[in-house]
Amino acid sequence: MRTSLILILVIAIGAAVYTGMRENEPSTTVNDRCILTISGARYDVTDYLRDHPGGSSRIIPFCGKDATTAFQTQGGEGSHSGIAKETLEKYRLP
Repeated sequence: MRTSLILILVIAIGAAVYTGMRENEPSTTVNDRCILTISGARYDVTDYLRDHPGGSSRIIPFCGKDATTAFQTQGGEGSHSGIAKETLEKYRLP
């Protein structure tokens, strides 16, 4: 039950942040960009937030943070597809 409440809270916060983003485009981190780290590489996924199949609320909590475990486990629900990994590479920073 506690896990469910935490999940609901995380989703609610993510939705609130995303709503704010639509009003004042964008509003994440690092000069108003959503930059996260996965396996030591940095990615600017700001332009992908609206296209993420699971919703932007799945990514927003990791803006400015390490998202390696979340990406590798698809937020604890499995693993991302090869297509997802290819898509991620399009956002890799030099």
